[in-house]
Amino acid sequence: MRNQMKYSVLLILFLVGCGGRLKTTIDIDYGYSAELVSLPELPELVWRERLISPVNDIAIVNDSTVIVFTFRGEIFLLNTRSGDIEGNIWQPFREPVAAFNITDNYLYIAASLDEPLMAYDLTSRKRRWRNKRIQVMPASMTIIKDTLYVSNASRLLAFDRLTGSRLYSRNIENTLKNQLLSAHNNLIAFSSDGEVVIYNTNLQVKTKIALNLSLSVKATVAGNMLAVVDGSGQLFIIDLPTNTILWKKKYDSTIFAAPVIHNDRLLVGLSNGTVIVYKLNTGIEEWRYQGLGLINLETIVTGNEYLIPYSRGEIVAIDQKNGKVIWKYATDNVIRSLWEVNDGLLYIDQKRYIHLLKGN
Repeated sequence: MRNQMKYSVLLILFLVGCGGRLKTTIDIDYGYSAELVSLPELPELVWRERLISPVNDIAIVNDSTVIVFTFRGEIFLLNTRSGDIEGNIWQPFREPVAAFNITDNYLYIAASLDEPLMAYDLTSRKRRWRNKRIQVMPASMTIIKDTLYVSNASRLLAFDRLTGSRLYSRNIENTLKNQLLSAHNNLIAFSSDGEVVIYNTNLQVKTKIALNLSLSVKATVAGNMLAVVDGSGQLFIIDLPTNTILWKKKYDSTIFAAPVIHNDRLLVGLSNGTVIVYKLNTGIEEWRYQGLGLINLETIVTGNEYLIPYSRGEIVAIDQKNGKVIWKYATDNVIRSLWEVNDGLLYIDQKRYIHLLKGN
C-alpha cells in the first residue's frame, strides 16, 4: 500500500512538472523594443520583490511582461510595472532551461540533462511537440527560417520548428562549447580545440577559423561582424563575409562578459573592472574607464549612455562620447543579472530580490 501511495505521488509530480502549461495567454509584441532612449539622471527604485527561486534568464515579450526562467526549471510571467507574478508557475524541467527561443508565438525550450526539446504555443497554451533524449548545451539554440538548430557536446541537430521532425544530424569530432549563433543563413559554433566553425543550413562545414580559444567563450554577432572573447583574455573581431580576422587583442585580465557591438563601436568589459571602447573596423581605442569590481555581465546600451553593471553592487552610467561618469547607482547586494525593460532597468541580486529602476 505504501509503495502504491509513493508511486501515485511520483506520478502526480511528473504530470504536474512535465504535463503542465502556462495558464495565462501572453500578448507578444514583436515590434516592441526594450532599448532605453536615455537615462541621464540617477534612476530611482520603483518596486522590489523577492522571487520564489533564483533566476537563470528572462525573455521580454511586451512593454509590461517578461517570461522568467529559474534555476529550478520553473517558468512564469512577471509584470514589470508591478513586480507581480501573473498566472501560474509551470515547471517543465527539474533543472534550468538551458536554451530557449521565441518565434511566431512559439516558445522553444530545452534542458541539458532532462533531455526533452519542446515547442509550446503561447497563444493556445498547448504543447505542440516534444522530442525526448535531446540534450542541449546552454545558449545553444537558434532558428533560421523554419528550422530549429540545437547543439550538445557531440552533435549538431536540425528540426522542423513547426512539427519537431528531425531534418539533419551531424556528429562532431571535436566537442562543441556552449553557445550556438546564426548569421547570414550560417551557423556559428565553437569547438573544444579553439576554433570557430561555420556550418551551412544542412550542417555541412563551410570554414574553420583557428583562434586557440580557451574553454570559456562569449561571442556576439551583429551585421557582418563577429566579436569573440575568452577566459584567457583574448579578443578577436572577425569579418564574416571573408572569414578573416580584422584585428585582435590580448589582455592580462580574463573576460567573462560578452562583448557588445554598438553601431561602429565595440565595448569590452574586463574582469578587473576596465571598460574599453574601440572603433569596430580598426581596433583603435577611443576611451577606457577603470571601475572597481568584477564585470561579468553585458553592458546595457541606451541612446546616450553605456550602463556598466559591476557584480559587487554598482551600476555606472558612462557618456558614450567621452567615457565620463554620469552617475553611479549603488545596490544593496551583489548583482546577478541586469536587463532593459519598460524604459527602465530590471536587476536581480544574490538574495533573489528583483528590482525595477526608472529615471525621473
